[in-house]
Amino acid sequence: MSALLFYFQAAKSAMAWAACFLKGRRSFYGIIWEMKRETLEAEIRNVILSSVEVDGLTAEDLPSDVALFGDGVGLDSIDALEIGAALRKKYQVKFKANSDENREHFKTIASLASFIAANAGIELED
Repeated sequence: MSALLFYFQAAKSAMAWAACFLKGRRSFYGIIWEMKRETLEAEIRNVILSSVEVDGLTAEDLPSDVALFGDGVGLDSIDALEIGAALRKKYQVKFKANSDENREHFKTIASLASFIAANAGIELED
């Protein structure tokens, strides 16, 4: 029995170290990673660009402080679902279904970065 417990502890430690070297930015067993805000926002831009199909949409069209939906970039609710699924997969964050808070989280790239940092164990450096 103690050999099995030892094996489990060793496997858990190995996974933590693997996450450190392979992912480098995720919270894993309480580890908090540091990242520049610009880097996280650039990653979010890439997730958005790979998740939605909007003709001619580029990273330059997605500044950090412009609204993603409505009069801003002009994304719709289907885009929000696709972006949310991609962000959930990449950062292991959870969005509450039918929540008014999601409107605030998805307002801009900067607000998404703040939400992801707070919920994925990322400490943002400005």
